[in-house]
Amino acid sequence: MTRSSPGRPPNSVGRAAALTVARDLVRTVGYERVTLAEIAERAGVGRQTLYRWWPSKQAIVAACVLEDVLPVQPMVADSSGDLRADLRAWMADSAAALAGDDSSALFRGLLAAAASDAHAADALEARLSRPIRQAITAAFAAAGHPGDPAVTADILIGALLNAIVTRDPAARDRLIGVVDLVAAPPL
Repeated sequence: MTRSSPGRPPNSVGRAAALTVARDLVRTVGYERVTLAEIAERAGVGRQTLYRWWPSKQAIVAACVLEDVLPVQPMVADSSGDLRADLRAWMADSAAALAGDDSSALFRGLLAAAASDAHAADALEARLSRPIRQAITAAFAAAGHPGDPAVTADILIGALLNAIVTRDPAARDRLIGVVDLVAAPPL
């Protein structure tokens, strides 16, 4: 005889619906305006059920990323052998992608989730930061640049995060200047 665990089995349909609704709300109204109550209502699940699955808005956004309901694709630098050109092109593409309100709101939501949820932080590292770091390391190697790709990645990612969080168009405009600073040949 097989014994089952006590309690009701998880409602996978309701859970999937809640994740889909959360994704759609983040994309349409922005992370800041998403509420668990609205997710529960639109997904057709009880608020208590939603809170049992995810204790916070940050947690459900993290789950969206972790479960690929809200896929996040990093833009990565090319490795042509011209480090400055590769990093400038990557930063220009990244800045252009962040210029849209939808993308910026999504990334602000992911950052907020990562700041308060360890799983979200791990997902952000695995799906965004690590591929960017690997691409920058490859660009350094292809160019034979003697600089430190890890420090360069930290600076460039930090500049991008600053532009996202502050919502400052001037910060976004300065991103190419940051590349020029960190990719300059050593003296």
